[in-house]
Amino acid sequence: MKQLTARLGEEKISKLLVNLSLPATIGMMVTALYNLVDTIFVGRGVGAIAIGGLT
Repeated sequence: MKQLTARLGEEKISKLLVNLSLPATIGMMVTALYNLVDTIFVGRGVGAIAIGGLT
């Protein structure tokens, strides 16, 4: 914890912003991809009406 605090006080803001926001951005992209694949799977397997149940 002490290393993170020191890092937050010493590094450039732009570098910290990229390093700390990258995991959240990747997580949101994975979630969006999961939702897209789920919609395609349900739409092809069950039908177009079933897509309404996903939203």
